Amino acid sequence: MYNIEELVGKVVSIKTTSNLEVITMLLSIDDELTCLTVGNPRLVIINNDNGEMALIPYALTANIEEVVININAVVSVMETNQITAEDYEKIVIRDQERLEEKEEIPEDK
Repeated sequence: MYNIEELVGKVVSIKTTSNLEVITMLLSIDDELTCLTVGNPRLVIINNDNGEMALIPYALTANIEEVVININAVVSVMETNQITAEDYEKIVIRDQERLEEKEEIPEDK
């Protein structure tokens, strides 16, 4: 039997019941095993221009630093392969740096 708690703190790939694939940091699992808390989730898409995999933000209009996912929406949770996990981490760092830069720009009055 697979113990999902061993994946807490790791980059994981989540397959949803709607057939989406999400790459994210698994932050925690609630005691009742009804919800996963994840950090900075990204959806996996295939770029139509070149056929390569791309990662886009899970939500475009909300803070996604910490997101709760109902376990009923999840088909599987797997540890992400090392190369993809490293790419994901670089993207998250780059996006956070861009956000910090925007916050530093003073607003015109």
